[in-house]
Amino acid sequence: MTEVIKIENLSKVYRRPIKRDDKTITEDFWALRDVSLSVNQGDILGIIGKNGAGKSTLLKILSKITTPTSGRITMSGRVGSLLEVGTGFHPEMTGRENVYMNGNVLGMSNAEINRKFEEIVDFSGVADFLETPVKRYSSGMQTRLAFAVAAHLEPEILIIDEVLAVGDAEFQKKCLGKMEEIENSGRTILFVSHNMNAIKNLCNRCIWLKDGLKVEDSRQVSSVISKYLQNASDLANNLSYWEKPINIKENNIISFESIYLLDAGNNPVDQIADFKSEYYLNVKVKCFKETPRLAVGFRVVSENGDILFYSSTSDIDDTQLSLFRVGVNEFKIKLPELHLKSGIYKLNFFAGILGECSIVSPDDSEIAIAFTVDVNQRRALNIQEDRSAILAPLLDWRLT
Repeated sequence: MTEVIKIENLSKVYRRPIKRDDKTITEDFWALRDVSLSVNQGDILGIIGKNGAGKSTLLKILSKITTPTSGRITMSGRVGSLLEVGTGFHPEMTGRENVYMNGNVLGMSNAEINRKFEEIVDFSGVADFLETPVKRYSSGMQTRLAFAVAAHLEPEILIIDEVLAVGDAEFQKKCLGKMEEIENSGRTILFVSHNMNAIKNLCNRCIWLKDGLKVEDSRQVSSVISKYLQNASDLANNLSYWEKPINIKENNIISFESIYLLDAGNNPVDQIADFKSEYYLNVKVKCFKETPRLAVGFRVVSENGDILFYSSTSDIDDTQLSLFRVGVNEFKIKLPELHLKSGIYKLNFFAGILGECSIVSPDDSEIAIAFTVDVNQRRALNIQEDRSAILAPLLDWRLT
């Protein structure tokens, strides 16, 4: 097989401020440390790991957005990157102008772009807004157009970070289908995702990064995923609550102050064993200014990345959308009886302005908590069963 990417002893260090003894100092943070790997033409390489593991840093170095501290990279072929919403777009330019600009950056002539233009626009679904400056696009519209450009202008190497999470389910399905089409054409894809099913179904190779180090690299994709998920389960009991105030981005609209999973006695819990008991979410968010149509919500996500449940304040009727006050707002939400099978689950939290933009991505694991479900603890006989379904309700079986 032809080698198209070779990475040798790649490292990246950042300087970050930390507070210690009432004063701020800086320390080295190694986002990547001595990572080496080679990628062959036609490989679909899945890259997994928790936030902060070094995944995005690796892709940014490969995309020449940032430079490594040490190490060497050799790449052959035209590279298309989709690392975050609006990657490579000029906000003042229209959608049409950005399509041509991106194509030119990839080394394509206008004649080549013309041949692909209608296909790009049709795939993106933004035809009615082609003459509108991209700065007026919603995050979802920017993602759809950015993916359409990156995938249809036929780079030999396509680099994709976890931006597909911004699109809706239908668009994500289209994107995964397009990536399979690219795979069949013999081109190479590097794909970062927290969706383990997408990694398992799409990729023929997987690497797991942890704390900037490569800990697994195999064409046995399911094996790498299993080891990663087992490591995540070892950490689950330490993630039963979240309490770290953080101001999201620079818009200074909202921050999540704390999130707890509670039992009926208001005690923090990390394990659900009996769905006949009551469980609650306690969520505190701080609003810095009055923002019409502001909404927050959460998803229950399986360890494979499947979205099992969704709820947000947008479910409230329009007359109550001025719900958020400036200052701290506290919610206590009773969880429904989800009847999940045994496993590790995450509650991912998000915020946005309805009909306009996302402020906090639902896939930002920095704003998330995890909990375990142990079905067998609900059974007097403690019988171990193969319960492959996601839902595992205890039904009332009776002979009649």
